[in-house]
Amino acid sequence: GIEELLATLQHQLIVSPRVDSLSSALADVLRFPEKYSGDRDSGRQHVFANYDAGRVAEERLSVWREAREMRAAMTGAAAR
Repeated sequence: GIEELLATLQHQLIVSPRVDSLSSALADVLRFPEKYSGDRDSGRQHVFANYDAGRVAEERLSVWREAREMRAAMTGAAAR
């Protein structure tokens, strides 16, 4: 979730649920990119470590296979 993405950052952009607050934070990032370089790097590492498309696809396929096996087992048990 959002909390996981923010956990590795020193400067959190979501400072309050107000649009003007977010726009001010984004303007700061654009004005002072060097200040946020550590956040950029750690955020990138976090995304690569936790949201790899291949791993996500394998997890989905594994869940699908388990569900298929469970349905087959339930259907077979009901037919007996």
